[in-house]
Amino acid sequence: MRRLLLVAPIVLLAACFMPRYTAKWPYRGPMIEVVNPSQNYVMLSARDGAGRELPLGTVAPRSKACRTWPFVDGEGQLITANQQRRQDEVESEEFNPWAFHGWRWTIGSGIEAAQVCGT
Repeated sequence: MRRLLLVAPIVLLAACFMPRYTAKWPYRGPMIEVVNPSQNYVMLSARDGAGRELPLGTVAPRSKACRTWPFVDGEGQLITANQQRRQDEVESEEFNPWAFHGWRWTIGSGIEAAQVCGT
């Protein structure tokens, strides 16, 4: 028992200094910067090539938000919906998010490859 009490702190201390890999998928995926030029909050979602949709969050009025692409599929598109009026849905054209590390989409315009979000 006494040996265990002597060895345990050394093992715990060594474990704290071992390399850790905290950035795992999808955190290493392409970054998407969404620019909202309107005066309304919009809800942002991503849709992959198979039709699955995943909410990414909300973008404030006249601001931009950075998100990682959440899917592994080769094609996808971004979708925004006005929080007040759900029928005001805007979709980006389909694009291949894995072709570049950074993308910028100004809602209502085209999507472009760019250096965004510190990439």
